[in-house]
Amino acid sequence: MKLGIFVNTLTTRNEGLTTHDLAFSALNLGHEVFFFPVMQLSANKRNIIGRGKKLTLEGIRSREQMTRNLGSFETIQMDLSRLDVLLLRHKSGSYRIPENFHKSAREYAYFLQENGVFVANDPQFIPFFSTKLSTLHLPESILPEKQVISNDFEEVFSFCKDELNYEGVMKPIGGKGGEDIYFTEKRNLRNTLKSILKKGPVLVQNYIPNDGDKRIILLEGEPIAWYKRVANEGEFINNISAGGKPVAFDLTPRDQEIIKALKSILIKYKMYIVGIDILGNFLSEVNSEVPGGTVRADKLGNFQSREKIIRFLESKVGSL
Repeated sequence: MKLGIFVNTLTTRNEGLTTHDLAFSALNLGHEVFFFPVMQLSANKRNIIGRGKKLTLEGIRSREQMTRNLGSFETIQMDLSRLDVLLLRHKSGSYRIPENFHKSAREYAYFLQENGVFVANDPQFIPFFSTKLSTLHLPESILPEKQVISNDFEEVFSFCKDELNYEGVMKPIGGKGGEDIYFTEKRNLRNTLKSILKKGPVLVQNYIPNDGDKRIILLEGEPIAWYKRVANEGEFINNISAGGKPVAFDLTPRDQEIIKALKSILIKYKMYIVGIDILGNFLSEVNSEVPGGTVRADKLGNFQSREKIIRFLESKVGSL
């Protein structure tokens, strides 16, 4: 299998990325793997061309070593129609890459999909599952009781005051990694809201008591790995990038209920590989652009999720 992966950049110090975890697993299973940064894609009248790196296991013994040596792999230029599978692992708003490069990458992926390359996730629908707006697709029963999305100051302020009694949380709809998440406390609300609205619409919802943020990796709507992110004492943001710690947990009946409610929707829109976040007893977020967590989950639970994902991709070769 020839596996291409669209990425933000070839320069990273993060040795725990799911993208690299999947690439290393695919290499170990005997596949050819290529990384193509979104800023190095082009097209002529007939072909979509990627300039990137061909990864190999030569001299490489671990995922971490592979990550450290990305720049030293052979630089190649390739007609991307030769790929069997394409993974979209680039995220809008990342690495200061203008949005047009991400948009173009999705459009290239669409044309490749039309010409027989299996693409995950479906480039037509990723934009609708890539922000906190994705919850609009979903059953109300699995969402927080009170929630609004708006960029109107007065509407959001009144919602925080009258509906939430200043006991809620707000965050930009395109936020990531626990950035710009604030309590709707009365004392600082006006200034905080003015600042956060400069970045676009915000999601505001009632505060959900919790003992951690559950990350569950779904493959075709079924759970294959999971772990919980727990905030440090005195903090309320659970994200690992914000200092949270990963711990093991067992899926509850409510977790299974939320997953079941999502499955048909994810399959309909060909969101093959996603990461969902559950806070308390409610769905917090659906991550479809760069769903992560395989490294932490597999370390805590020995789920072998990376191998399951690669085997799934193998099964899709030639299926279109």
